Amino acid sequence: MKNVKYISHMLEDNVEDIKALALYFDEIDIVEQRHVHFVAPLDAKPDKNGHLKVEVVSTNDFTDERFVKHLREFEESKVVRYSIDVDPGGRSPEKGVIPISSDMILNDIMLSNPNLVGTKTDEKTTIDDDGRTIFSFNIQLNKEAEHLSNILFPSEQSMQKLFLYYAKVCRTFLNSFEHQENIITSSKYVNEIFQIISRTDRFRKVQENFKNELNVSPFLAFEAIRLGVPNLGRFPPSEILKFKEQSKPELDEFKSKLESLSLDLLNNYDYSYINQNAQKISDLKIKPLVDNISRSIGHSKIKALQELIKEAKDPKSYSPLLLTLSNNVSNTMAILISLGLITLNTGIEHYSKLNELKKDGVYYLYKMNKYFD
Repeated sequence: MKNVKYISHMLEDNVEDIKALALYFDEIDIVEQRHVHFVAPLDAKPDKNGHLKVEVVSTNDFTDERFVKHLREFEESKVVRYSIDVDPGGRSPEKGVIPISSDMILNDIMLSNPNLVGTKTDEKTTIDDDGRTIFSFNIQLNKEAEHLSNILFPSEQSMQKLFLYYAKVCRTFLNSFEHQENIITSSKYVNEIFQIISRTDRFRKVQENFKNELNVSPFLAFEAIRLGVPNLGRFPPSEILKFKEQSKPELDEFKSKLESLSLDLLNNYDYSYINQNAQKISDLKIKPLVDNISRSIGHSKIKALQELIKEAKDPKSYSPLLLTLSNNVSNTMAILISLGLITLNTGIEHYSKLNELKKDGVYYLYKMNKYFD
């Protein structure tokens, strides 16, 4: 059973990500980021030690209800489930190692790479009264950061709140990776932070374990599916589940194909490199195979139609049938064979060719492209 953790943004725009993942994975665990508030009653008074009793309230301020609504059918079908990052302090797999979520590595990288959320402008260097050098600049947010800021913090437009939110998602992602869980994010920012940290000595052992266990990168599977169907937004979950149910043999072959490709890649590259370059790898390694399937099927259809026209008795009488059903050669052949108008050998040769092509793992992507066209 193929499972993946989706640790990313939960906005309506991200629904399409889940639809693509559902075409490959059996279960998608969507990790929700909770916002913790400390609330004290208006009439609350400090105790004798000066402590004020407060309540801790957890809200889903970072989750768009439209995101959840669009995925309801997936949830009911047990393809999607939701979990909460309930470990704000983090946990380390090794004794004596400080968890990512409580050390300064992540904060240092985020603060020293503001270019990951936008472009620096108006840079200034000043000296304060104590002789300290102060660097200041503004940031023109990039597309992702600006979109998140407008939706999650529309009234504040606070850079600090945006960074705190990003830090929450990054910590969840990195802690899950450190525990060798199958994870994916569609956030460009989180992915770039991940690429920086994953190269450190801390994660070297994790990288080696992924390689030894031959894990297929979720990023590679995701990009391959998006290659097959660039736009899934207009299709409801029910249609995606229907196609997947009808395509189990082809999906199994596709999974085997990705495992074989991953084995070749891991001989030359580490797991993080494959994640980072998943789209390029998909374009260079998988797209040509899909194009070849398409050409082969096209040639097979042309050859079969030529045989039909050559063998059909009184082809003039049956030319309307040939033209009408030429897009579905298999149905055309079945009808003409049953009528005794062509030989059985012609039909068998065509069916054998199609069955051979269907055993190629990337046929799943070809079939998907035709289905959702």
